[in-house]
Amino acid sequence: MIPASSGMTLDLWAFLGELAARLWLEGTQEFFITLGVGALLGAFTWWLARYVALSFNRHFAFKAQYHAFCALAAGLTIVFALLFVSLRYTGSAAREIVDDWEVSLGQNPAWAESTFRKAYDAVYALRDADGNQLEDFTSHPHPEMGKATLIPTNTDEAKRTAAEIYASEAVDSFRVNHPLLSAILWAKSESAQGTIFADMDRFFKATGGGGRYRAEDAIGLAGNEIQRELAKQVPRVVLITRSVLVVLFLIVQTIIFGLLIRSALADIKESPVPKLRGR
Repeated sequence: MIPASSGMTLDLWAFLGELAARLWLEGTQEFFITLGVGALLGAFTWWLARYVALSFNRHFAFKAQYHAFCALAAGLTIVFALLFVSLRYTGSAAREIVDDWEVSLGQNPAWAESTFRKAYDAVYALRDADGNQLEDFTSHPHPEMGKATLIPTNTDEAKRTAAEIYASEAVDSFRVNHPLLSAILWAKSESAQGTIFADMDRFFKATGGGGRYRAEDAIGLAGNEIQRELAKQVPRVVLITRSVLVVLFLIVQTIIFGLLIRSALADIKESPVPKLRGR
């Protein structure tokens, strides 16, 4: 298991990488303009880092490692400019991530089988007012027996229960694989349950209750609900992501400038300026 903080960080970088790709693919001219402006800002950052260090120690000798610090500050400024501008493509980048998640989960037979078993057990446990089993499982053995089986869903309660399982499992998978985007989008299973329930109802009516609902359909519907939420929240997503990006940029630049200032002050202690002798 990847720790939650590590998963959030990885998801952040994956999302920012997708944003940069969208900027390159959908706004090539804008990419080069931003790159040029970023380069100018990077050159200014390099000069500023050197100026700040010399302000603390006018006799500070810039060695190779200190120039590397300045280069790092300049490079981060260029990357920051590109990512900051690319956030205008948040909508298309997030849709691409959701689409990739749908394809990946749809090709995961282990998830499909696990979700089917959970739905089977949940429907199996349903009881009517008299305590009798709500659905007839006589001809539908448990999946663990290794035989072809179905989940009987002759009642709305059974369909709704199965829909809840498929919706919650799909959204939970999205939360695990994309914790940052899920947190920003407030991904919830409730919005997908009604859609999946309606689709299940249509499916079982068409098959007379004799078919096995496809996990891929539930995944697709859950993905559609996530994307619908995305369409509503793009402005908030852009604001939050830009805020996180600015904070990270400032933290890293503060560390770099701090290291330069510390080196400049340490140089004063190691090589004090000789006092002038009187005539």
